Amino acid sequence: MYTSLQIGESIDGVVRAARVYTGDELLQDAALCLRAGRLVEILPASALESDQKLVADYPDALIHPGLVNAHSHLDLTGDPIPHEEGSSFTFWLENTRGRRLNVSEADLADAARAGTDELIRDGVTCVVDFSFDGLSEEALRTSGLNAIVLRELIGLDPERWQSVLETARVWLDERKDDDRLRFGVAPHAPYSVAAELAVGAKKIAADRTVAMHVAEDPEEREFLTKGTGPFREFLERLGIDERHFPRTGEASIPYLDRLGALGPSTLLIHANDLTQPEVEIIAKSGGGVVFCPGTHRHFDRPAYPLPALRQAGVPVALGTDSSASNTGLSIQSEMRELRRLFPEFPSEKIFALGTARGLSSRLPIGLWRRGESLDFAVTRVDLQDPLEAFVSEGGESLLTVARGKTLWAQP
Repeated sequence: MYTSLQIGESIDGVVRAARVYTGDELLQDAALCLRAGRLVEILPASALESDQKLVADYPDALIHPGLVNAHSHLDLTGDPIPHEEGSSFTFWLENTRGRRLNVSEADLADAARAGTDELIRDGVTCVVDFSFDGLSEEALRTSGLNAIVLRELIGLDPERWQSVLETARVWLDERKDDDRLRFGVAPHAPYSVAAELAVGAKKIAADRTVAMHVAEDPEEREFLTKGTGPFREFLERLGIDERHFPRTGEASIPYLDRLGALGPSTLLIHANDLTQPEVEIIAKSGGGVVFCPGTHRHFDRPAYPLPALRQAGVPVALGTDSSASNTGLSIQSEMRELRRLFPEFPSEKIFALGTARGLSSRLPIGLWRRGESLDFAVTRVDLQDPLEAFVSEGGESLLTVARGKTLWAQP
């Protein structure tokens, strides 16, 4: 292994590896030629000219598109919060809420910085983050990662949701999207936001991303359709006036559809508990879904409806949620868990989920096209079948590059 790359600098030269996976084809002994971080061409190593400058060489590794973490809570980076078998999901929610409320804004910002470092060392080049009061923005701005920062919105009573919505509107108006950093809003969940807040969030976002946790647990369905169960008890413990409880009479997906809160810019997080008609509503809306396999395992959830979503043409990406419900923020780990859950899936399809290929037009991702600033990573894997090795065993991250700039390189 050889590298002369400098952190934070655009790559100007040739990066060579034993294998290069473009997202469409797997090449042997090939090289990326870059000028000022932009892709010039991909060549067989044998076709390189003697005057082309070799800046990195990985003779036992795979160059591949950067990984995408399509759902995280970076400000919750830290130890997992246990979930006891048989206990209600709402007890975990309550403990997580307590953790966040019992730390300072400085601590939350520090946690976000730790999270961005963890992502970069895993080969992630793009992240979509649910951010408490937008506190992860600075960490993401300075990290070099491509990112969408979503301001998390919670509020059921009128005074609260009106204030939250106005603050979010001002926050969005003050921020300008660019190629690398974009902004949006994240109404937390149908049980924690008033209908007016869900509708208002979509309105102020316009064509920016709106994300929401939906259909996460059967207890959520019970509360929304019947007004009973652990979610009702949870809101009562929080002191929420019963008059402000959501009274939908229907589950998350038809409820949000009726409100007009779904659309092509919508990301639905988790979506574990879906009926076939609900899958079809999502498909018709044009929205995307983010599956978090590690969190699914943490709560020992039933089989995930991934085959139904894929058959309906719903674009699906992978996320980690927070380390409060996972072992970390590794998309490599999420891909391994996905392989365990769906052993019949081809490795190329799992790789496409880990790089959010179905959502690439909606995310700030450096594309593998000539003249474009490139996102890629290098991982040491078994080269006999590198894609299958990557998704079933994982590998050792060696290099992470976003928008043609080196974010991290193993010393």
